[in-house]
Amino acid sequence: MIVPVFMAVAFCAGLFLLFEVNPAKLTKRLFHRRTPTLADHLLAVRGIPRTNFLQSQFARTDEILRITGRGEKIGRYKRLSVLFAVIGAGIGVALLNPLLAVVLALFGLLIPHFTVQMSLFHFQKESRDELFTALSLVTSSYARTGNLEWAVEENISHIHPPVESVFAEFLRQCRVVDPSVSRALTKVRGMVDQAIWREWCDAMQLCIVNPAQKKMLHGIVEKCGRQNRAQNELDSLLPRPLQQMFIVMAMALSNIPVLCFLFGDFKTILFQTIQGKCALAVMAGAVLFSVYKAVHAARPVTYGKAAA
Repeated sequence: MIVPVFMAVAFCAGLFLLFEVNPAKLTKRLFHRRTPTLADHLLAVRGIPRTNFLQSQFARTDEILRITGRGEKIGRYKRLSVLFAVIGAGIGVALLNPLLAVVLALFGLLIPHFTVQMSLFHFQKESRDELFTALSLVTSSYARTGNLEWAVEENISHIHPPVESVFAEFLRQCRVVDPSVSRALTKVRGMVDQAIWREWCDAMQLCIVNPAQKKMLHGIVEKCGRQNRAQNELDSLLPRPLQQMFIVMAMALSNIPVLCFLFGDFKTILFQTIQGKCALAVMAGAVLFSVYKAVHAARPVTYGKAAA
């Protein structure tokens, strides 16, 4: 009787995710209407929709996939979440532990999203390194030639994604849309969310008007290099919470098979009694919470900015 019930729940959860239906909102609309609180009014004034934990995780994953140029894979990660949730629930059902099935289903649902969130760390590091390299190359060529379009064209083959698309768009603006270098530079200024990039673009605008200001560009490139080194030192500290979490989790979970091997009654109590099943569910929930906190602590922090 338990297996069909959990299969039906997993199937409904999959349909809700595929069609982007929020069960909580659907239930509220069907049965009652909650009185808006002051926090709701403040979020409405700021234009921020109120979201629960799962919605915020899904939204963050979608945003990261779009930022990293993998927007077409959003549907794939949603299907993976449903698949892992069903597998997790199936493991719990196979152990005849409904509470563990719920926790493992939630764990499977969130694992792909945690993986995507951790990938942002490497993407931002590569983007910063590539931006510093691109600014150094283009600045050196511009100081020698005095022609920004020529400097970008000369070095475009040495610039790699994702920064390469910004300079490629600059060349496209100059050659196809508008021959004005100043307007093309203004167009690409907002394509990179980096203060050092915007500062470099503003300095380049001054150099176009007054070529004697070229020395400013070298100062900005040196500043970019210093910030990049400081950011790399900061990034080296971020994986530590995740490593410590895996060590503690491995030490805690390794005790279960050891105790089951040494004491036969322990295995019976853990997998066949209500107290043991609740203990397993609590341990799985603690592991899930630890993974979430470790991923949250290992989020990239931009040098000179507070963590979001």
